[in-house]
Amino acid sequence: MRLFLFVLFIFGYLFSYSQCSQKVTSESKKTYIKGEKFYKKRNIKESLSFLHKSINYDKNNASAYFLLGQIYYERDQFDKSEYFFLKGVDLCPSYSSSVYFMLYDINIKSNQYDKAKDNLLIYLKFLDLSKDERDNALVSLKEVILETHCLETLFLLIYLQLKVFQLNLMKFYLYFLLITS
Repeated sequence: MRLFLFVLFIFGYLFSYSQCSQKVTSESKKTYIKGEKFYKKRNIKESLSFLHKSINYDKNNASAYFLLGQIYYERDQFDKSEYFFLKGVDLCPSYSSSVYFMLYDINIKSNQYDKAKDNLLIYLKFLDLSKDERDNALVSLKEVILETHCLETLFLLIYLQLKVFQLNLMKFYLYFLLITS
């Protein structure tokens, strides 16, 4: 599971970095890049040092918050991870779907089922999810619903599944039109 989340985060990170129009100081950006390089080399101590410095230079560097959240998540320091993910989400809510999935996982581990449900619902709104990712998230959402007994969320889940079905039906219809014309 941890490897899956790591791969999901990196994939989301690579394809979503440009979605946030971050205006950060050049010093913060340079320091962040150094922290990122140390992270990729798995030199976590140095990476943490540079990422914290990057935030000290500019509190609006969402990328630094997200990478700090990822590092603390990997180290099972979930309180810190959640803190940094939430700071990043405040600056850039559309950064990556994987952030919301990790927040969901953190919330489940701390028995915060309402927060877990909310983060999973946000995760499901991202359009870049594969069918397997969406299906797994829907199964997880059902489990959260059973845990919290939220009837309202059950109806929302049914609605989301109908929307997914509607999208698939539209894709099929468009494909059919394309083939027959």
